[in-house]
Amino acid sequence: MLSCSDSRVVPQFVFDQDSGKLFVVRVAGNIATAYGIASLEYAVEYLSTPLIYVLGHTYCGAVDAAIKVVKNDAKFPGELPGLFTPMVRAVHITESKTGNLLTNAVQENVRLTIDHLMKSSEIIRTRAQSGKLQIVGGLYELSSGKISLVS
Repeated sequence: MLSCSDSRVVPQFVFDQDSGKLFVVRVAGNIATAYGIASLEYAVEYLSTPLIYVLGHTYCGAVDAAIKVVKNDAKFPGELPGLFTPMVRAVHITESKTGNLLTNAVQENVRLTIDHLMKSSEIIRTRAQSGKLQIVGGLYELSSGKISLVS
């Protein structure tokens, strides 16, 4: 599972799983970083993980920060640009759509992350194309605790 590092979204609790049942990579904004991808490749290659679940969530602070940077035409300091580039892309893709910008951008970010996993990892792509691995996206609703699929 690739999930946000937000303390309100603990995958083991969200999915009611005991310790040791989920292999979880957590990064702000559920972004597929190089180390995160390598960790997922390890799970796929050596643990025979049949599912990668990319989990976004409502009220994501990381995506909200990306929205603020886009709206203010600002720049991220330090190492943050490398982390936030995909989220900024999600904001640009969704900023003209109807509905809640933050929710739309979170969902688009999940889709972009799945696309990035497939394009950047031969291990993940090959396993998915062979049918031995599924990659699924979801949105965790903080207020209700419900999860909806993101397609």
